Amino acid sequence: MSEIINSSFDTGLVALELKKAKITPIFKQGDREIISNYRPISIIPYFGKIMEKAVSSRLKTYIEKIAIVYSFQFGFKSGHSTDLALVNFQEVITKAIDENKFSVGLFLDLAKAFDTVDHKSLIKKLHYYCIRGVNLLWFENYLTDRLQQEQCNGALSSFRAITCGVPQGSNLGSLLFLLYQRFAKCF
Repeated sequence: MSEIINSSFDTGLVALELKKAKITPIFKQGDREIISNYRPISIIPYFGKIMEKAVSSRLKTYIEKIAIVYSFQFGFKSGHSTDLALVNFQEVITKAIDENKFSVGLFLDLAKAFDTVDHKSLIKKLHYYCIRGVNLLWFENYLTDRLQQEQCNGALSSFRAITCGVPQGSNLGSLLFLLYQRFAKCF
């Protein structure tokens, strides 16, 4: 298995079978009859999950080394839960009150955020942060020719091509989304 994964890293190619996902809708909240109240979770092949974990680990190490991600980024960052974001926000407000200053909060909830990632923009951002050569080729190949099918109530749709977005529910998808949204103003 490690030989195949290392070969993928060396060549920048990802097998087509590893780019297929089964989408399972997971209920979030609200009325169960409204489809937008479900989160589409990507179930990727087991072998693909192992490969993504290896890539994710390498990418996290690189990101931390060159300090790409804002230190107060709380979502999709290990050791920085969204609960910590609330604690931090409370500290900022308390400090402002103590110093007789004003404090303002702006909260955004991006609907279907993982589905909005533009592959070309993401590749440009990875290049901007010096991910180049065969490493960049790997990410381009990983994002190209992705297929997904939906599973609902035991029925499976046919496979359809994915032209934008990253897999929700995978380690690598979360990390790529973090890089994409964090530096959206760079391009």
